[in-house]
Amino acid sequence: CQHQAGIAPFFSPLYRGENSDVLLANVVVQVTMERYLAANSPYDPTLTNYYTEVPLAEMTSGARSALEFTTGVASCTDNQFYDEGIASCVACADGYQRSLVNTSMCTSIPKATNYQPLIIGLAVGGGVLVVVAALVGAYCEYQRRSGSRSNRNAPKGGRDVALVFTDIKGSTRLWGAAPASMGIALDAHHSLIRGAIGEYRGYEVKTVGDSFMVAVDDAQRAVDMAAAIQLRLYQHKWPTALDCVYVDGEEHVIDDPDDTQGPEAGNPWSGLRVRIGVHYGPVEVILDAVTKGYDYYGSTVNVAARVEGVTDGGQGGVTSTVMDAIKPTCPQYTSKLLANTSLRGVRDDVELYEIRPTGLEGRRFDNPLVFDEAAKAAAMHGAAKGVLDANASMSTAGTDSRVSFVPLTSATRPVRNAVREAFKALRGKDRIHILESLRRAWRIELP
Repeated sequence: CQHQAGIAPFFSPLYRGENSDVLLANVVVQVTMERYLAANSPYDPTLTNYYTEVPLAEMTSGARSALEFTTGVASCTDNQFYDEGIASCVACADGYQRSLVNTSMCTSIPKATNYQPLIIGLAVGGGVLVVVAALVGAYCEYQRRSGSRSNRNAPKGGRDVALVFTDIKGSTRLWGAAPASMGIALDAHHSLIRGAIGEYRGYEVKTVGDSFMVAVDDAQRAVDMAAAIQLRLYQHKWPTALDCVYVDGEEHVIDDPDDTQGPEAGNPWSGLRVRIGVHYGPVEVILDAVTKGYDYYGSTVNVAARVEGVTDGGQGGVTSTVMDAIKPTCPQYTSKLLANTSLRGVRDDVELYEIRPTGLEGRRFDNPLVFDEAAKAAAMHGAAKGVLDANASMSTAGTDSRVSFVPLTSATRPVRNAVREAFKALRGKDRIHILESLRRAWRIELP
């Protein structure tokens, strides 16, 4: 409402008293500086807005009309609107209230959103989740305290199973020479192997000392796990005392578990040396009523344990049955025939292979099953030459360069038996190849 004399829109209340219906004679309004100075003195330079009382008579009719309308609206309650025609408040119908946009009309009262069902649902759902979490936590704690374990990855029967056995080479010597270092090393050993078991979905059947027995329902994953264990053991940082025991013996070893180191470039050995044996075949599966875990029995278990026993520390051995069930080549490891040998308690000879992780090709073993082709040929050459010399000494062929064979006697039979044992480490075609090369070299005619 702009007054022609420079009066700006009003701001102040227009009633005196809490329930008074009498308009004030004067109204406090914002005015221009000139109008303020005309009504007030002295001048206050700190003011930025100027207010003064203005008589209603000096206001224009439009300003007075707006003033009356505003004051009328102010006198109405929220469920009333101001009717300018009768200059009075009028009640809104039920369910309606004065409009905030147009104060001369009523609008319907917006219904409040009922959040009660949502709140109740969230509260109930949250309570259920808390209860479930508590039950799961209690069950896990019960399992931990009762010593039971998860059987999720346990082979339940109905198909062949791969059995994996592990053992630390020279653990008795290591404990005797470096007990503090071995305490740290054994924790790391168990953690690394259990990590691989979980990753390749194996089942930890049992541990005896530092040895693991693991069941896997797939031969390929069992071999992958064995190779991964060897590589992870090699890559771990171990107390240096362990390598000192393996290389230099128990004397003068400094047992400092804080003195650790990882693998050195060019050295294929580092830390604990673990033997691993794998065999694949049918098993008898039994759920132990005490431990609530699965156990496995049968010749497959026995062969796997014997394979682990004949391998060397840091070496993984598998049977031909395993090799027949896996991919012949794999970027993670290489395979090599070791021997066709007899195992204690096993009726038939077993063809053994070595699984060596990529990066550990430089390892050399003390195991008598491991020898290269040159050593194999030399051993066979020496054994065969002994038989031929023994037979030649009893030959009646005179000066003929050909050798004539005579029946075995008590003198030659031990030599024959030694050759037979030596040849047991070879496949049939390797035996024929060596014998044929020796026959030609010594000009022996076939009968």
